Amino acid sequence: MKKLIKISSIIILCIGVIVLGIYIYLNIPRKIKIYGEYKQVHIKRETSGFVWRITGSKNSKDHLSKKFDVEMPEIDFNKYYLLYSDGRKIKEINYTIGSKYEWGYDVFKGVAVFEKKYYPHTVFFYLIEKVLVHQDFHL
Repeated sequence: MKKLIKISSIIILCIGVIVLGIYIYLNIPRKIKIYGEYKQVHIKRETSGFVWRITGSKNSKDHLSKKFDVEMPEIDFNKYYLLYSDGRKIKEINYTIGSKYEWGYDVFKGVAVFEKKYYPHTVFFYLIEKVLVHQDFHL
């Protein structure tokens, strides 16, 4: 009987360690590598100061070029994504693996950390590592 209790305790402990490991893996914050400011563009409309987007295709980049009337060189979308920020410089973008399962989209939820200074008529572009995240507007 004591041997059975000992084995049961070890099994429960192992299950607990596995569950804790999975929880940590899913919820530890990860930073997206930003390869510096790529370009900043002065625009006529007033920016919001808290909107950002990531694009990962030539078609989307071409759309942004037309929208903001800016010429952008070719980007290797096999290696990078293009991030733009509306009115504030971005210090970092974080996400968790588990965020992908918290909403109805097949991408990670990203949380941006902005610099304090607001530029009411400027959009900032960055090259970032190839991790697709979307802004969570429900924060």
